[in-house]
Amino acid sequence: MPDLGHRTRFAIYLVVAFLGVAASALVGMRFVSTVPGVIILYLLPVLFATWFAGRTAGLMTIGASVIAWLWVGVDDLGGVVDGIVHFALFAVVVLSISAYRTYYLREKERALTDPLTGLLDRRGFLEYAKKEVARANRYQRPVSVAYIDVDNFKEINEQLGHAGGDTVLRTIAMSLQHSTRKIDVVARLGGDEFSILLPESGAEGAKSAISGLRSRVREDLKAFNRPVTLSIGAITFERPGSVEEMLKRADETMYQVKHGGKDAMLHWISRE
Repeated sequence: MPDLGHRTRFAIYLVVAFLGVAASALVGMRFVSTVPGVIILYLLPVLFATWFAGRTAGLMTIGASVIAWLWVGVDDLGGVVDGIVHFALFAVVVLSISAYRTYYLREKERALTDPLTGLLDRRGFLEYAKKEVARANRYQRPVSVAYIDVDNFKEINEQLGHAGGDTVLRTIAMSLQHSTRKIDVVARLGGDEFSILLPESGAEGAKSAISGLRSRVREDLKAFNRPVTLSIGAITFERPGSVEEMLKRADETMYQVKHGGKDAMLHWISRE
């Protein structure tokens, strides 16, 4: 569900699950509420809520299911006991699925993360940026992209060693994270190359943001006592196209900076 916050998505999924509980209760009113017959229907909304909204939603759906089941009514004490057993088993299912869901989401995020810096990798950047670009096109909002290359990184590795070079990259990554907004998409594309996608950023906002992050990175790198500089190509797209094409054009702009002497930022506006 794009463009919706976590709480909104949680509420929507929970409402859908509760509607499923209500439907199960209606079936229970129409037919005899036997075990494991009709009561198994309550498992479907429980599974839905748990997978899409998490453990809390799953347990809340179980609670709603118990209330609905008791409201529909059971024939005897044995039915009540059997129902309690089944709902207890539902809780075990919720906890198991929740644990697997957490593991699945963690592994999915790890697959999109650069292990050295903790930033998104190229694949992660493309995945998250596509969502932002789709939203920008939907609401006709500008998007800016910056392609960043560390100047003379080979020499930095030779002077500081590969461990020192890795520290430089981690420092740059941390600086980029601290000097960008939560909605910005920051990634290490590979080697000494980084990229930032700035949603809702027109030309002036993008130039100001990139100038600020250049200053932040320069300040944070002073501790290395080495002239570590950045070449940055940035483009503001008033009509964003594919993320791959946007990134390619920002990369080409960055190479213009490289050929022009490095340690600079070149920004332009695309109105195509």
